[in-house]
Amino acid sequence: MKTKKKQLTFITMLLIFASLAHPQDEKIILFPITDVVPGYPTEAIIREVEGWVLVSFDVSALGTVSNIEVSDSEPRFTFDESAINAARNFLFKPHIENGIARDVTGIEYLFRFLLSETPESVAPGNEIALNEAARNLTRAPRLNQRGPTISQISNESMLPITTVIPIYPEEALNEKIGGWVLLRFEVTDQGKVLNPSVEKSEPENVFDDSAIKAITDFEYAAYDPTEAIFERLDVFHLFKFRFSN
Repeated sequence: MKTKKKQLTFITMLLIFASLAHPQDEKIILFPITDVVPGYPTEAIIREVEGWVLVSFDVSALGTVSNIEVSDSEPRFTFDESAINAARNFLFKPHIENGIARDVTGIEYLFRFLLSETPESVAPGNEIALNEAARNLTRAPRLNQRGPTISQISNESMLPITTVIPIYPEEALNEKIGGWVLLRFEVTDQGKVLNPSVEKSEPENVFDDSAIKAITDFEYAAYDPTEAIFERLDVFHLFKFRFSN
């Protein structure tokens, strides 16, 4: 069963500005040649934490970055390392003044990490079990027949255009348990999922196979040259399995 809908999203919003230390204190705007999207920390995805990091750094006459520092962040330390690693890989077009490439100090760059979750979808493959339970009021009151549902989280910059809802595992269905699986993978230039692996799951090995099978049928947009570098090499997707009696 395939659906075209937005999944839980990840947004990185960027703001760059700098000042040169000269009499006019001129404000200089720089934009990176290589725009690197920071990885969303695993624990932040699982806990659905949002936040931002403001980093400052210098850019050499060659366009490379140095002296990276975190000026402020919220929540503190949660996204700091991810932001620093991304800034370290930036490459800027050198600032030219009077025909000469100059060093620029005091650049500030703001990363925002935002999440939003899709509505829950009824897990496929369980309609018969639910209908039978609904008919047996002594075993399962009709008002409580919500059953297994699945919601999903993914990063905004690599939002899937076609998704597949995983099958709720029979073991979990029989025991009426829920859980989640966080996957990491690459996306090819043609939009296909490559090398999916389970980064973390709870309970371990219960929902893993179902999540892997579903993600392999996901489709993403074909490569766009305007995408940030390395963007397709670290894509995440979180499946959340819930069972409500």
